Amino acid sequence: MVKYEANLIEQNEDRFLELCIGEAESLKLPLTEDNPQKVKMIFNELIERLKKGRIKFRLNEVERPDLYWQVCNEYITQLNRELESVYDELEDYSLLEP
Repeated sequence: MVKYEANLIEQNEDRFLELCIGEAESLKLPLTEDNPQKVKMIFNELIERLKKGRIKFRLNEVERPDLYWQVCNEYITQLNRELESVYDELEDYSLLEP
């Protein structure tokens, strides 16, 4: 299982959940705007990575009494569950890459 970091990023008035998936590669999930296409694109990228093996994210932030931190923490928890479930389905249908 490959473990990746996730960060809460603040840029001006915008907030993002940054999923770090490589040395210099990351996916930024917008928290302060409604952008279903961006969410879909990010999830598709994660599915492609799942074909190569299990992945999991960890929020790289110290707990704080902040709504955005709580949202990110819960999102990472749910995302990890979903990634586990999708990986199992890919395995069941023999869609994993060797």
